[in-house]
Amino acid sequence: MWKGAFLAGDFFFFTQPTQHFASELLQKGTFPFWNPYAHLGSPFAANWRLGLFYPPALLYRFLGIADANQIFLLLHAGFAGLFAFLLGRSLGLGRGGSFLLSVCLACNGFFFLHGAYFNQTAAISWLPAVFLSAGNPWLLAGTLGLQALAGNPFFAYAAALFVLAALAVRPPAGATRLRACLVWAGGSALAAAISAVQAVPFFAAVSDSSQTLSVPLQNAVAFSEPPRQILRFLFVPLWNWSGEQAAGDPTITGYYMGLAALALAVRGMFSRPGRSRWFWAAGLAVPLALSLGEHLPGYSWLRAAVPGLRFFRFPAQWLFLAAFSTSVLAAMGLDSLRSSAVRMILTLLVAAELLAFASKNPMGIAGRDFFRGAGQETREIMREEPPARITHLESHFGLGDGRLSTAEDWAMAREALLPNLSVPVHLDSAGGYGLIEPKGKAVLFRSLKGNPGLWSRLSGSNARMIYLPSERPRIARWAAAPRARVYGPARPAATDGASLTEILRTGFDPDRELVVTGGFAEEDGRAREGPARALFPDLRTENAMRFTLPPLKGNSWLYAAESFSPGWRAWVDGSETEVFRADLAFRAVRLPENSKNVWLLYRPAAFFKGLAATFAGLLILSAPIGSSLQKRLSSIPASRPRSVFGRDRTGPV
Repeated sequence: MWKGAFLAGDFFFFTQPTQHFASELLQKGTFPFWNPYAHLGSPFAANWRLGLFYPPALLYRFLGIADANQIFLLLHAGFAGLFAFLLGRSLGLGRGGSFLLSVCLACNGFFFLHGAYFNQTAAISWLPAVFLSAGNPWLLAGTLGLQALAGNPFFAYAAALFVLAALAVRPPAGATRLRACLVWAGGSALAAAISAVQAVPFFAAVSDSSQTLSVPLQNAVAFSEPPRQILRFLFVPLWNWSGEQAAGDPTITGYYMGLAALALAVRGMFSRPGRSRWFWAAGLAVPLALSLGEHLPGYSWLRAAVPGLRFFRFPAQWLFLAAFSTSVLAAMGLDSLRSSAVRMILTLLVAAELLAFASKNPMGIAGRDFFRGAGQETREIMREEPPARITHLESHFGLGDGRLSTAEDWAMAREALLPNLSVPVHLDSAGGYGLIEPKGKAVLFRSLKGNPGLWSRLSGSNARMIYLPSERPRIARWAAAPRARVYGPARPAATDGASLTEILRTGFDPDRELVVTGGFAEEDGRAREGPARALFPDLRTENAMRFTLPPLKGNSWLYAAESFSPGWRAWVDGSETEVFRADLAFRAVRLPENSKNVWLLYRPAAFFKGLAATFAGLLILSAPIGSSLQKRLSSIPASRPRSVFGRDRTGPV
């Protein structure tokens, strides 16, 4: 971690450009509601994976990406270790067993390999704190809410289920199972309110995107663990040193606890009496089984039966609970040994084995300078006037599908993946990875692929196509096109489907015709003759556009070649008006005759609803804290007033 940033998976494709974008805008005093640089524009703050509202993510706002990522990962390894030690003590373990629990949770192979994903590392690190808070609804709400805000809701979902199972098996002292479950329900509901500032905009944005909340089965079972691979991860010492590749991305499917920890876990399973050992044994076995995904008979039925499970993918992620349970069992096993010398030797052995595993890093590592440069292809595009918008048509990953190991490999991938990584150099893109893709744009481009209309639409949105031959990326260019146009009368369409049918009809000319979806009647009888007039904004920020209009004869339409989203609002000459969906994917505003100017502003109502819910949740959470503080202050014995010089004010001077 201290050598640099892990160049693996989403860190390269997603974390670096998005964190740069968020930091740049916030430092300018602009909140990043909208990202105009990907997918022809897409909701940004609504993306849950960003962890935008997670407090420790402020590191990315003030430090460079490489430095921030190093500190972020080390900080959360410390969180995991600290809360694991406290959890061990609360479970009745001695200092030695609690320390081993810290080592296993902060240094295990699953946690280390997920260091490529800052949001997953953060969410995983909160598991011991969530479990430690299980009996207190206020603490549970705070820890579970932070875990949800970290950027990967699956881990909060799985942790909540795990805590519920623990409370059902063994409720806290003095509480019935029903009371314990009610405490869990109250804490979970309050945690949902705390994370609403992220969750509510996310659900609203996904409802108008190419994604669905319910993940299709074929996508949900991606990164399922083959049974043979699970056995290899469990029982082959330092399996990553063998050179044999893991099935799937090892930063997602990889898992390692070490033979020493497993041996101690077996001892812990049989050395401690009571039901708790069987709970932890089940906590190891059930996640191992769930991680098999498509290789587990009945997984599709289970996915449909368990509430919420159909919203998530990557069965291998269940292994974080297996790592947690193994760590607790290993700590119990160590605690059962009488000899302090043996306990110390075994603790050092476990730590050495985990550190040896981590020293064989399957990921590339890059320093801070790697993220500051721009390659030749990037510089060529930046020299164009007006600046180009670019896109991939075949794949978001491109060269990223291959194995990238050397610095040269990653530098080439940076160019090949320019639509995903273009934010630091402010190039607009019609593609993107890991971002919320507006539904209209996705449907239009998918429908036009292979259709001659695609090239007109790409040109109309000022896009250039980047394609990847076997040797290196190259760029095909079209003439520059304006980003906005003024059309005469539009062709109305009652539904999105009718709009798509109209666009796909033979003879449709996007330079002369505009199809607008919505309940309006075009009253202007002018013929649709002559091309639309080009228009460039007087002011353009990431969240807003302002246009001064040319003289208009009759009712007209302003067309902006950026994605439509329900959060966009418009004002014509100071009066608010509706923003329509144009040509299925883009935005249009109706212009009365003699209109002078237009403002377009992105302000999603869902964000403010979520913010209000989070504020209410924090107020509720602060109530018991304030009450407890007041009781503590009132319990302090009153003393006689003292002067500033230390003598009694009522006594002699």
